[in-house]
Amino acid sequence: NVVYNGDIVDIAAIDGDTIGSNYDDACGSTHCAEELNPLGLMRASMLGQWFQDNGILSSTTDIFATSKRRTQQTVLPAAALAEMTVQTFPVDGTELDPQSARRTTCPTIDAIKNVSNGSQILVASHTSAIYQIMGPGVDGECTGFGIDISDDDIFPKDDRGSVPRAEYGFIWKFSIDAEGNAQFLKRIDFKLDLITG
Repeated sequence: NVVYNGDIVDIAAIDGDTIGSNYDDACGSTHCAEELNPLGLMRASMLGQWFQDNGILSSTTDIFATSKRRTQQTVLPAAALAEMTVQTFPVDGTELDPQSARRTTCPTIDAIKNVSNGSQILVASHTSAIYQIMGPGVDGECTGFGIDISDDDIFPKDDRGSVPRAEYGFIWKFSIDAEGNAQFLKRIDFKLDLITG
């Protein structure tokens, strides 16, 4: 257990599912705004504080998230600490498929490719999209950054080739040079028991 903001939190529960169960209540005509549950919100708050404590926010120039509510909630604490606005993709907010992040992948890749040289971006995406962004992109629709994601020790995969649900605590850092060539730098394992214990 750890004490955070006056609450006692069971660390074993931290690595559990942090997605709320409000599909039916939150879906509208243009999106499905599934939200984080209280545990996910706490994790997002701690992540934002971790980014600030490690000097990451002071050099962050942009914060991107998909138009799904839970990815925005993941980076809102960091954005508040950095006094920045979260930019969402696709920009029209259309997100009709609650089970897929596919519509977010290409707009996110395009947004990353269009930032100025020297930018440092914090991107919140989905388990099904993050490897497409770093790696090959979406076949026939857009090209990702071409990082070799074949090493399962660094880029673990479930049976769909996505980040396993149990690994939501991973943060990948990569750089993109002026010619658009990407290089993997490191993976950070954001496990709350390691940073609070």
